[in-house]
Amino acid sequence: MTTVSSDSLVFLDGVSGTSPDVVRFSAADLSEAQSRYATLKAEHPGARVVVDIDVHIAADARTARREVLASDSKPRPGTLQYVGTASGLVGLVADIVTVDVADGVTLRPVVEQTRESVVRAITTEVVPALEVRRLRAS
Repeated sequence: MTTVSSDSLVFLDGVSGTSPDVVRFSAADLSEAQSRYATLKAEHPGARVVVDIDVHIAADARTARREVLASDSKPRPGTLQYVGTASGLVGLVADIVTVDVADGVTLRPVVEQTRESVVRAITTEVVPALEVRRLRAS
């Protein structure tokens, strides 16, 4: 797991290693995620509790949906899913943290053919936008 944000709000899946101060979990929907988060936070009060999200982002939502449907890679059952734009993903992650669904997220790109471009968009668009939002909220 690689942190792509200096404050550990966003992690990328698929890179080796986990940290004992980070607890990952999956949930089928936001309601389940919020409930699991509360339980895990009580069990691990000093840890950052992060929820897994299978993601695919593209320049527009229609393209993102089309690329997912055309790919062999599919999101995992029982895991939150996001297919859309980088700005939409920024909003989702910010909402997840703001309403105590999780302390952060682990993002897993689901379309292998565009994995590099999705990771690049996460690191160059999503993470900087989340850092700006966090600064404004401080």
